[in-house]
Amino acid sequence: MIAGDRPRLALAVASGCVASALLYPLLRVAQLALFTEPDPTLVLWSEHSGFFWRSWIAAYGGGAIAFAAWLLAGRAPERTARGIARAVTLVVVVIVVQATFAP
Repeated sequence: MIAGDRPRLALAVASGCVASALLYPLLRVAQLALFTEPDPTLVLWSEHSGFFWRSWIAAYGGGAIAFAAWLLAGRAPERTARGIARAVTLVVVVIVVQATFAP
């Protein structure tokens, strides 16, 4: 790896992590709004773990965003870093809202 690619890679990884952290609460709210969950007192065993699948879907989406950010960081690394910083604030707000209203 060329030394100049390390900041680009770091920006891509950071954007993927931030995107995953944003996607998870959005998926949780969408799941609650669109699908009904079974009553936990009636379900003895389930092979489906909602948390597990939401986490993997968020990680997959974060990977796609990381690739896009890697491409963008090659042209405008400062702009990419500013976008990540703004997105962190958005992530905090979305997580707090989701945790408050749709736990």
